[in-house]
Amino acid sequence: MNVKRRRILQTGDFNGSAVLYWMSRDQRAHDNWALAYAQEKALEYEVPLIVVFCLQSEFLEAGQRQFGFMLRGLAELSETLAEYHIPFLLREGAPEEVLPAVMPAHNVGLLVSDFSPLRIAKEWNTRVTEAVDVPVHEVDAHNIVPSFWRTCLS
Repeated sequence: MNVKRRRILQTGDFNGSAVLYWMSRDQRAHDNWALAYAQEKALEYEVPLIVVFCLQSEFLEAGQRQFGFMLRGLAELSETLAEYHIPFLLREGAPEEVLPAVMPAHNVGLLVSDFSPLRIAKEWNTRVTEAVDVPVHEVDAHNIVPSFWRTCLS
């Protein structure tokens, strides 16, 4: 993976028995740089990879149709990840509450998130990073030229 796609939000040593990928914007198993990076780190540390999606019932005024579409896609995603022996956890609630609650049960030593330019997603990343005591890496899995890399150039 191109390291320009990765940004370290919180440093530290890996001290755990799993890598957790917090999936948000990039809800797909293939062509997902964040998932690939998380898998790469899990293989490097010789630990399992776990994927978590935090479902928030009120997200940017999304309606029943949007949530239905997303949930059908997440069910398909879960099946695909199961084929690769990657557990998928769908949890309801705010990421800054869900992730710190899930991580100790799996002894997570690294948290990987996908990048989103939305203000709410940036706020989630900040609150999650403040709530956990493990390294946190963010990966731009969506854009051809990583967005945070472009902002560094200006």
